[in-house]
Amino acid sequence: MKVLKQITWLLLVVVLIGTNACKNDSSEQTKPVDEVLLSSETADPIPQLFIQIGVIGLETQYTEASGMGSLVKSGVNVYKITYNTTFQGEDLTASGIVAMPATAGNYPLLSFQNGTNVLYSDAPSKSYKVSSAADFENTTVVLASLASMGFVIAIPDYPGFGSSESVFHPYLEKENTLSSLVDMIKAAEELMAKEEIQPKLNGDLFLAGYSQGGWSTMQLLKQLDEEPMEGLELKAASCGAGPYNLTQMNDFVLSENTYPMPYYFPYILHAYELHGLISNTMSDIFQEPYATEIPQLFDFETSGGQINTALTDDVSGLFQADYLSGYNTLSEFSTVKSALEDNSVTAWDLNTPTRLFHGDADVYIPIAISDDFLQDFRDLGVDENTISLTTIAGADHSGGVLPFGLQTISWFMNFEN
Repeated sequence: MKVLKQITWLLLVVVLIGTNACKNDSSEQTKPVDEVLLSSETADPIPQLFIQIGVIGLETQYTEASGMGSLVKSGVNVYKITYNTTFQGEDLTASGIVAMPATAGNYPLLSFQNGTNVLYSDAPSKSYKVSSAADFENTTVVLASLASMGFVIAIPDYPGFGSSESVFHPYLEKENTLSSLVDMIKAAEELMAKEEIQPKLNGDLFLAGYSQGGWSTMQLLKQLDEEPMEGLELKAASCGAGPYNLTQMNDFVLSENTYPMPYYFPYILHAYELHGLISNTMSDIFQEPYATEIPQLFDFETSGGQINTALTDDVSGLFQADYLSGYNTLSEFSTVKSALEDNSVTAWDLNTPTRLFHGDADVYIPIAISDDFLQDFRDLGVDENTISLTTIAGADHSGGVLPFGLQTISWFMNFEN
């Protein structure tokens, strides 16, 4: 009898252990598994008082910011993340930041693509910190702060920055850029799904970007407008001063006597050369000593201003004569011509409400780029209710950034109210 009792207790213990094991297995199976997100860490938060002071400052400078102070509802928590993406057909660990309201709730996701950068230190994951009121001049800080108005804001570093400094930034390269942007959105979704994070996504997705970011956003918009992401509804997109048509940009620069941002095309074509998009060398396109100096100048520790100083704004002194006169006709430059065409954005039958913004005094990327791009959509029958262009009067390229951002966030908020 004693032996029988021992056997009975032993069987009961085995059953209980087995039952608990099944429960544990079940809970582990139901826990979401991250497919893209590799790591996340809390970063310095942005206090509500700092944001309110910054917005008040903007209200005194820009009519577009009028009344925005009342929209600041909380501080902002910031997370630095790394995630898996692909680059040149290989896995790459990319990075970025996700800024979210410090209070619980359900919020839309805003993916913001930043503009041209040539410094590792200016990557969003390295330049978001707040130490004084002067930091509100920092575009990344301003963008992250806008999360206080009720958005979760994802800002990718782009390949070549942050955790992926091992590769050369694919400047204005469609394929090497798009995968990182889509995967950043997926990584942000996975982050926001974690139990310990109180703010949650409501399923709405907005896209925005300026300059290179305008081009990147338009590339991303085209892909997601045609192939929506599961679980997200694309609500609207805003693109400021983007070089959508790179062939037109090239023609514009070559037609000028001087161009005030001479590093733009060396940046593009050096990246294209390194990544196999063109067969030409820098010496085929640019004159000496610039052709030899270009690879050294783009070390991502030399600023854009320093690079411009080392080059020349004299177009005929920067480019080879054959390139100036024969870019469109000589077979020698056929891969350059094809690469610029392939990495431009072409109009399509757009379904997502979209706004273009452009300063009419922009001499880096002329407003004609946006005017002609808009006309391409009109030629396809896309009406003004779907896509329109807002001219920022008197604004040059840098001067259009904040008016673009302020009008964009106000417009996006209309979709959520």
